Amino acid sequence: MAPLKLDWSDVVLVDGSGLSRANVVSPRFLAQLQARLWRSNLNSRWARLLAVSGVRGTLKSRLRGTVAQQRVYGKTGSLRDVSALVGTVVGTRRRTVHFAVVGNHLRSTAALRSLTDKAVLVMAEELQDCRRVPRPRPRRKNARPRPPRLVCG
Repeated sequence: MAPLKLDWSDVVLVDGSGLSRANVVSPRFLAQLQARLWRSNLNSRWARLLAVSGVRGTLKSRLRGTVAQQRVYGKTGSLRDVSALVGTVVGTRRRTVHFAVVGNHLRSTAALRSLTDKAVLVMAEELQDCRRVPRPRPRRKNARPRPPRLVCG
């Protein structure tokens, strides 16, 4: 880990399992660790260890059928009232965003997972130059307008 040149000053590891509530690791540190590993010569091995949105691991059922499918590589973590996702979103032209979302003392980890997926989807759309194009107004008088169409590229 030394070649990654990470700042460990705010990290407190009480046990090796990561389950102790006394462990302290900031989202900033986790995102920095992810970014440095992704950009290192360990990248190909590191990426194989991560879950992939819509494909494998704990992200297999997340972000399916969206522009983020197969573009998010990450590691999830959860306890009864904790939810986390640390990862990388890969866009076009090899652009990437590295991120970490960690929630503690949650009443609903599902709510944070949903919010995290929405944020990651926005990142994927941005990296793929997506935009929302309005659809023509329906001709019927009381018809609801259709949502805009997502166009990427």
